[in-house]
Amino acid sequence: MWESHGADSGSAVPALGQSKFLLYSCCHVASAFLNKKRPCSAAISQRSRFLLFHSFVSSTMPAKAMKVMKAMKANSSKVMTKGALTGALAAEHELKQKQCREILESFVAIAATEVKKNGIFSIPGLCRIKTRVKPATKAGMRVMFGKEQKVKAKPAKTVVKAFAAAALKKQI
Repeated sequence: MWESHGADSGSAVPALGQSKFLLYSCCHVASAFLNKKRPCSAAISQRSRFLLFHSFVSSTMPAKAMKVMKAMKANSSKVMTKGALTGALAAEHELKQKQCREILESFVAIAATEVKKNGIFSIPGLCRIKTRVKPATKAGMRVMFGKEQKVKAKPAKTVVKAFAAAALKKQI
């Protein structure tokens, strides 16, 4: 564990990395400093010993460079547009793009009327579209982020939500 560093010094140093050795030596110097008898009789508290040791170690240790956070980039592939979707359907089923667009528009119209009428519409293997009624809220004072805020009354409203089908979840 011990190896000699420098022929003229003859000092033995633990075979650790440079930063670990520096921390090792700081610990010994700080503990010798803290355990030394002082001429005054005032005792140093545990907290002040820790602060003294921490400031000593942080001032002698080289500052470690923080890693720079990479900016989150959006996926390079773009979302498929309606035209691209109708083009892909037309190529796969040997139809004209206009016919595929009309089919897609009628599908959307059927889904919208079903959701409005029944409150639920399922596209097998893809998703289920549901409606949920959010209740009305009363006016009054509410605590938000530690402060009291005046809140207006809001009427009940219907919210449309879509849930992925199990078959789609298994594929991804």
